[in-house]
Amino acid sequence: MALQMEFIVNRGNRKFLHIKTEKTDEEGLIPLNKNALRLIKDESKLRVQGKMFNHYSEQKMNEYIKIIAKSAGIDKSKAEILSLGWGRHTFASLLIASGVDIVTVSKLLLHSNPKITLSYYAHLIPGQKEKAVAIFDRD
Repeated sequence: MALQMEFIVNRGNRKFLHIKTEKTDEEGLIPLNKNALRLIKDESKLRVQGKMFNHYSEQKMNEYIKIIAKSAGIDKSKAEILSLGWGRHTFASLLIASGVDIVTVSKLLLHSNPKITLSYYAHLIPGQKEKAVAIFDRD
């Protein structure tokens, strides 16, 4: 389902994207940062039928990602695995690498349970045991 402008809701002085996943029917509010809001505003001149962005189907977008990757000189075997789904995975991986807790990442991905998020991303959290016990090393 295409993102619609009506999915943007205000809560206090913040804007959120209210979405429901097709795969698991999970529903949630995703905070929109300044860059996302700017991108949505920039698309306003091109907007058609209330869609937030005028874009192709996910399948067509994945085809274009592969074409762009190949033209950028990315090895064909690596370019073939690129997709919008990999973008989602990269988003989650970067959040975790930046120290965002797994529960928050889980909520942003609209996983039904943080265990799902942990099953995919636990390997990205090395050294947590050492960090935890180091708390007690303070004088």
